[in-house]
Amino acid sequence: MSAVARSAGVAQPLMHYYFTSKDDLWRAAISKAFSEMLVQQELNHELQELDPISALQVLIRRHISFLTRHPNVAPLLASESQFATDRVNWLCDTYIAPLEEHLAKLIKLGQQEGRIRDDLPIPFVARFIIGSATAFFMTGALMQRMYGIDTTDATAVETYTRTTIDLTLEGLLNTGQG
Repeated sequence: MSAVARSAGVAQPLMHYYFTSKDDLWRAAISKAFSEMLVQQELNHELQELDPISALQVLIRRHISFLTRHPNVAPLLASESQFATDRVNWLCDTYIAPLEEHLAKLIKLGQQEGRIRDDLPIPFVARFIIGSATAFFMTGALMQRMYGIDTTDATAVETYTRTTIDLTLEGLLNTGQG
């Protein structure tokens, strides 16, 4: 906490006044970044008017847009979620589970309507959608080095968003063939 206090230009006792532990400080920092995600999740009631496929498109677009505005979130989630810890439990319960539960409801509804393949397990599909949306922001240096693509460029983000939506939803749609 002393290094954080120095970096912030405040006295260490002030840090301890507001944050009783490093974990409290970590949660406060995460909450600041993720508060927008909670607002977006509250807007999910708007999606009830849409069919499940259109609602999934909106959710994917919103999630990628959120990650664009908060580029450190994807790497943080990747790092923190490798191990079963209290932090992961808190992140999951507070932010991740509500998003994935909404995704799961839309997928299930699409399956019930016969529009989404029912041979794909919902937890795997939900995790795939989140992972696909997140991957672009965890590999910025690779995208730049290999393809000359800046993952913060608005055109690149829009192209990635369209690609993610197209590939994900085309794979989920029930074409009646098989």
